[in-house]
Amino acid sequence: MGTVTEINDYLRLLWARIGHPICPNDGTPIVSQSVEQMVDRVQQLPDQTRLQILSPIVRHKKAVTKRSSRKSCGKATSACASTAK
Repeated sequence: MGTVTEINDYLRLLWARIGHPICPNDGTPIVSQSVEQMVDRVQQLPDQTRLQILSPIVRHKKAVTKRSSRKSCGKATSACASTAK
């Protein structure tokens, strides 16, 4: 016998494995992307496009986060590079 929490965890894992996530707005399938693919897509946006980037905050590995954000910004805008400092 398992507890309700264990059963819920198992079901969540099961649905994550067999489920196919889709966008609730337009129904397109959601697929994983590499950092390079995301950066390329952002760089293809027209100038002056507003963009909101959301990310979890890493509290104990700040140096790693700063290096990776600089790397992912690449040759993007100077605003992106200045926020990675």
